[in-house]
This record gives sequence, structure tokens and C-alpha cells, in this order.
Amino acid sequence: MEENIKKKHHYVSQTYLNNWKNKNDKIWTFNKNLHKPKMTPISESLSESIAYSNHLYKINGLNEKEYIFLMKNVNSLLGTPMGDAICNMIKIFRILDIIGDDSEENSDLFRPIRLIKSNSIENIYCLVEGLFPKITKMIAEDPESIEIHDYEMILRTVSQFFLRNLHMKNVVCNDEAKKKFRAQGMRVENIWPIMALIKSEIFCMNLIEGLYEIDILKSEPGNYFITNDKPILSLNGSSNPKMELLFPISPNISVIIVPSRKSEDEKIRIKQEWKLNKKYYKYYLGDRKFITKLEQEEINDKIWGNKFMYAFSCENDQLDKFVDHVVEK
Repeated sequence: MEENIKKKHHYVSQTYLNNWKNKNDKIWTFNKNLHKPKMTPISESLSESIAYSNHLYKINGLNEKEYIFLMKNVNSLLGTPMGDAICNMIKIFRILDIIGDDSEENSDLFRPIRLIKSNSIENIYCLVEGLFPKITKMIAEDPESIEIHDYEMILRTVSQFFLRNLHMKNVVCNDEAKKKFRAQGMRVENIWPIMALIKSEIFCMNLIEGLYEIDILKSEPGNYFITNDKPILSLNGSSNPKMELLFPISPNISVIIVPSRKSEDEKIRIKQEWKLNKKYYKYYLGDRKFITKLEQEEINDKIWGNKFMYAFSCENDQLDKFVDHVVEK
């Protein structure tokens, strides 16, 4: 079957949001844009209809300066599977820019080019997202079954969710940045999708190299975690070199990615074992505990406060309690 050109690019994946489906197979959604008089800010939504932006990750080819800029940034990842894949993608986008216009009036002749430009980065994210149901099940039912490749995929998911969202694009591609890059012959909004991918992979490698651990928090029956359109929350500031990252993965479970609690000697020994025989023990599994209703409410407060435009829940009242309903005067 011929691949379709993807228009909707979800910056919060549908496989992730589907964990919050209610009995109607929909997700209770708070929409900040609807928090106005005579409007209903909370409603049920299908996962495919929320948290997306049209052509968010599309690349319109790369001019020579954009190509050089991105190749310098990906350099530290070369030799890794993801780094080499990104490098090859950058080269392809440079070639496509040289080929020229792919506008709609060129009929089907340039359709393969439009497909590559629109789908390439979205497809990479979809590959990672496709493993999320398996990871959720393992964390919920049998954390001891998590192997090193699963651990790395969890950190990759966290890193991508942290840097690929619409809020991050708005921060990076502000008017000042557009002006600065334009003066250098580049389009920041055009290179952002690849830079987000590069930065998220560097972030992932730093977490792996730092031997970060995964704490698992489970809710008591009847209590639920909410989530939002910026699902990764730094609990101690995004500029902190030892960030603690909260990630609600379902209504019943959240994980916190925390700096290694191992001694420096232990960390050195683990890394030596990596190099010698690639044997791993489950150094990455941290604390596992049930949290109280009060602790969960405090976490939900943080998640609610960290949203950009949307918050999501499996229960209406989990969102309704936060909403200061607008009353028309």
C-alpha cells in the first residue's frame, strides 16, 4: 500500500494518550482555548483529534548553510544508530533542496519528495511510540522484566517527549530567533524539527551515560494521574544538571527519572563491565512504591501547572477540580 503524506503530526503520541481512554474510548480533555464564557473547556476527545499540529515536523529542504549547521550539531552522535540515521536524513534533505520546487501544481511527479519532507521525522517518532504499550505493560506488571534495551527506549521516549512538543517549538522559534537565523541565511522554523531530534538523542545519551534510575509510583485504587501536552516535567528545574523528570505513563502509574544513587566507584565498575563484556544488571531500577492520595494530588497539581494548552484525564472530575469556571458578567 502506498504511504500517505501525513498532515497531522502528533506532538503527544496517540499510543500514549490512549492510556487515558475512558469507558467511551475517549479522553477527557481540558482545552485552554475554550476556557471562556459560554464555552465548555472540558470535553471528551478522540486521541487522533488532539495534541497535533499540521506538518509540525515537515522539512522544506535544507539550504547549504542549514545543512552545515545541522551536520555540526549531529557530529557528536555519529557512530550510533540514531546519529547515523539523522546524518543520512540531513544529507537527503540537502539533496531535495537542490532538486527544487515540490509545489502542488507539479502533480504526482514530486509526490515522493513531498512524502519524504512531511513524513520522515514523524515516522521516526512513530517507531519509538509503537513500543510504548509494551513498555507501559512491563512497568505496570513486571518491572524486573525490563532489560537494558527497554530502559534505553524509556529514556529515549522521555527525551523526545521533553523536546518535540509544540510549546518547545514556540520557545525555540520565537521572533528573535527567526530574525537571528535569517541574518545567517537560515530558517530556524525549518531546521527545528531536526534539531529537536538531535537534541533529544543527545539528552537521551546523557541520561544513559549518567546511569539514571527509574522510580515507579503507583496510585491507590480510585485515584488517578492526569497528564498534559508537555508530559515530561522537570521537578527541580530544566537547567539543573541533575534533573529529576516526572513522566505519568498511565492513570495509575508515573515514573520519575532520577540521577543515579550509586557511588562513584559503583558507577565506574558498571561502565567498565559495559566495555569488557557488555553484561548488565538492573542498576536502572530504582524505588517502587504506592503513593498516598495527598501525594498524588500534589503531583497532579504540578502536571496541571506545567500544561501548555491541554490537560488530559480518564475521569472528568480529575480535571474539573482544577478549572476556575468562567462566569459571564
